[in-house]
Amino acid sequence: MLPPLASPSPFLSPSSVSSNDEVYKYMALSFLYLCCFILLCLIINTIFSLHRMELRMLNQRRRRRHRSDLPLRMPVREGGDYSSGCAICLEVLREDEDCRVLPGCNHRFHTSCIDIWLSISNTCPVCRLQIPPQPQIHIIFLT
Repeated sequence: MLPPLASPSPFLSPSSVSSNDEVYKYMALSFLYLCCFILLCLIINTIFSLHRMELRMLNQRRRRRHRSDLPLRMPVREGGDYSSGCAICLEVLREDEDCRVLPGCNHRFHTSCIDIWLSISNTCPVCRLQIPPQPQIHIIFLT
């Protein structure tokens, strides 16, 4: 005769196996939700990054367009009100050089110097006056 079968172990009962399956299902669902959340955050971050980059490029285009609107004038002869040098490079403005005159404050700079400055900031490097987006161009004839 065969020995009697031992009673099944309580660790392998059908109810414990099904509860383990439930735990694994919840863990898998939690992991799936976490992955979806991370993916959604990455998509939103990418959208905002693209938007910031687009705004930065738009501002650069505005500054370039704004720079080309500034009037070009020759500096005043020695002894005039604006005979001082370029405040950016600290060189003297000569009569044969083109310079830009900022509207509002009338400070003068070498064209190349102020163009670089205006690509970074839209204020006068001397007095920090805000340069308006659509500057009014005043033509002054020097005698």
